[in-house]
Amino acid sequence: MIAPEPFFQERGTPFSEFYRIKALTDLGHDVDLATYSLGTDIEIERMRIFRIMKLPGLKHIKVGPSWTKLPLDFLLFWKAFFLLCRNRYDVIHTHEEGGVIGAILKILFKKPHIFDMHSSLSEQFINFNISRNRVVLGSIRFFEKFIIKHSDCVIVICPHLEDKVYEADKRAKVIIIENTINPAFFHYFPARDDSDKLLPLQDNGKKRALYIGTFEHYQGMDILVGAAQYLRKQGMSNVVFLCIGGNQSQQIQLKKIITEQGMEDFFIVGERVSQVSAEGLIDSADVLLSPRKEGVNTPLKIYSYLHSGKPIIATNLVTHTQILNDDVAFLAEPDGESFGKAVLEALQDEKRARMKGNAARKLFEECYAYEHYRERVKMVLENIIIGKPKT
Repeated sequence: MIAPEPFFQERGTPFSEFYRIKALTDLGHDVDLATYSLGTDIEIERMRIFRIMKLPGLKHIKVGPSWTKLPLDFLLFWKAFFLLCRNRYDVIHTHEEGGVIGAILKILFKKPHIFDMHSSLSEQFINFNISRNRVVLGSIRFFEKFIIKHSDCVIVICPHLEDKVYEADKRAKVIIIENTINPAFFHYFPARDDSDKLLPLQDNGKKRALYIGTFEHYQGMDILVGAAQYLRKQGMSNVVFLCIGGNQSQQIQLKKIITEQGMEDFFIVGERVSQVSAEGLIDSADVLLSPRKEGVNTPLKIYSYLHSGKPIIATNLVTHTQILNDDVAFLAEPDGESFGKAVLEALQDEKRARMKGNAARKLFEECYAYEHYRERVKMVLENIIIGKPKT
C-alpha cells in the first residue's frame, strides 16, 4: 500500500487509510505500507511501515494538495519500487496522488492495482485554492485518467466520485466503500492528553452547536458566523458555537471575523483534539454542524455524526445529500440565515431533533458500521482482484 500522507496523523485521509488497513489485516492479508517520514508509528498486526528518508527542515505537511509533496512523492516512488523488487506482492494499493505511482508500478511489475480515490485531485486544487489555471487543472485531469486506466479496481467513497471515474473511463471497475468509524479501534491511535485544550471550552451551560474539522474556506465557517447573527436577531442568546480544529493561522482568522462582527459571546474556537476527545465533545453537544459550501466528497465527520445519534445540521448540497436526507438531518441552504433557521429549529423542536438523531444512528448501523465496511473491502479482493487470502 502506498500512502502519500503523514501516517499516522489524526486527519482525514490517514483515518481512511487506517480503516482500509484494519479491514485488510482482519481479512487475513499482510500489508506493507510505504509512506512519508512524518507521522506516528502505530501497531497493527500483519502490517509493516516503510518510510521514505527524512528531508531536512520538514516538520509539517498541510492538509490537501501542495507543491511541497512533489519531492516527497518522488522519494515515495523509489521506496515502493525497491519494495516491489525485494518482495512478492499480490497487489499494489494506492491512495490519492499515490495512484500515479501505482499506475507506473503496475506497468513495470505487471501487478494488479487498486486505486483508493478519496477525492478528485482536480477538485482539490480548486477547493484548497491551489490553482484554477486551466492548464494546471487539465494536467491533473490527465493524470487522473491515467491512474484510472491503469487500475484494476477503483474504490470511491461516494457516488459523485463514481461518476467521475466513469467520465474518465466507462469500462472502469468501481466500488463505493463509504468511510466508517469504530470506537473499539481508538486505542490504536496515539494517546494524547487534551485536558489543556478542553479546559477553555466552558460554555456556562449554553446549548452546544459543535463543528469539528478543518477551517478551510470551503468548509463554510463564514456560514456559521451568519447563522449566529441570525440567532442573535431572534433573541436566541443561550447558544454557543464550538468550532474545534483548523491550524493556528486559520483559528486567528476565524477569531478576527467573529470579533469584527461582534459575535464573541456566540463562539468558542478551540484547537485540534484527539479522536477520543472529539467523540467526547460530540457526545456532549446538542447539535452537530457541517456548513460545507464547496466540494462534493462526503466529509469524514459525517460518519461520526451519524454514529452519535445527535441532531445534524448540514448544507443541502451533494457533498452531504449523498449520505444525508431530511429523515436523518436538518438540511439548509448554504447561507447564514438558512443555516441559522435550521439550528434554531433543531434546538427548539426537541422531539423532531430526537427522531432525526435516532434515524441517523439507525442509518449508520444498517449501512456504514465497520462490519459492512469490511465486507465491501472483502468483495474488492475476492471478487475482483486476487482471490481469497491464504491461511
